[in-house]
Amino acid sequence: MDERISLSIFNIQDRFGDIGAIEFAHDIGLRYVDFDLCRYDAHKENSLYASDDLSAVAKHFREVRARADALGVKIAQTHGRIKAYNPDDSWNEGELKGFICDALATEILGAPYCVVHGVHLGLDTSAEEHIRTNLRMFSDFLPHAAEHGICIASETLGDTHAPDGRNGLDYFAGEKEFLRMHYRICAENPRYKEYLCCCMDTGHTHKATRFGVAQPQDYIRMIGPMLRCLHLNDNDTWTDQHKFPLSGAINWDEVMTALEDIGYDGVFNMEVSLGRYGKSESILRAHAIFAMEVMNEILESRK
Repeated sequence: MDERISLSIFNIQDRFGDIGAIEFAHDIGLRYVDFDLCRYDAHKENSLYASDDLSAVAKHFREVRARADALGVKIAQTHGRIKAYNPDDSWNEGELKGFICDALATEILGAPYCVVHGVHLGLDTSAEEHIRTNLRMFSDFLPHAAEHGICIASETLGDTHAPDGRNGLDYFAGEKEFLRMHYRICAENPRYKEYLCCCMDTGHTHKATRFGVAQPQDYIRMIGPMLRCLHLNDNDTWTDQHKFPLSGAINWDEVMTALEDIGYDGVFNMEVSLGRYGKSESILRAHAIFAMEVMNEILESRK
């Protein structure tokens, strides 16, 4: 099995907890994982992130790191904030608090990258509001990333649904706005620009192609060396299915060629739904192993 294969283990964390998920990953032969942090929510009273005392956060993730080190499992990246900022300042305070915890946890876990979703305010929100809110969020987050020596990996977005059923692009789903925003954040935060990179979510990007967004392989080439993290998954372009590679409509040969073209040298992390057909240990194990075998076949075919 290719050692560069990685899995997002959110379904496994749901079933077995953080340390149990690390043990599960080791048992099936994974060397690398994408560790989910967005399950922790500073807005929720009983969450690990709710307290102003970060010692409990540090203690928990030191225990996870110790078990991972003992088993030889490396956390290649974490997945932090998903809901992002909006016009509500009290909400944004909670999200900033959440990212501060994410950054601390990511450093303790030994991961160089924390994946974060950009702002997605809906179809009827102006471009100016999207840009202003997104710039504020990343400008707030970046000093904390620098403090903990980690890089924020801004994730490519996809489509969104309005309450009345309309469907359209997230504002930052298109490659032009996504990259334009990336460069603006760097320009307005020059001290911290080395702490911002990108994560390609092939599923998000692929389901946005029906609105004219670049195909994943072309988007990868546009991002170039700023691409440090992957959320590899497949779909039929209509919904965010998080299917295994080769089970949807993405051209994986072209995606892998694009990654080679930009000199990508990180792990090949799959963000797939391991619990699609059930949450039992046997289902999770069978699906995780199958996903690993599929990615191994893809990688072996490139040699």
